[in-house]
Amino acid sequence: MSYSIRIYILGPDDTLYRLASATFSRMVDDPKSHRLERFAGQRVRMAEVIVEVRDRAPYAVVRLVYEMLGFDAEGRFDRDAFIRRNAALAELAIDPAVP
Repeated sequence: MSYSIRIYILGPDDTLYRLASATFSRMVDDPKSHRLERFAGQRVRMAEVIVEVRDRAPYAVVRLVYEMLGFDAEGRFDRDAFIRRNAALAELAIDPAVP
């Protein structure tokens, strides 16, 4: 048994695109050099799926994470907005509940 991470982007026309995890990592690390011109000037939905794999075949979905991704007019990923949203989510998770 093993696990596989799969990333999908849902385009504005509801077309589903699979994005390699390495490509997404490069987009986050260096948005200027790794553009997705197809999504230029748009905000799109993304799903990160962790899949349990048995005998080289997907067996079960273990975890789903949803995000919104923004791209500028040239198709560069808006990394700053992505980091701000994730930092805010982490802060909410760590912050003690207020009665």
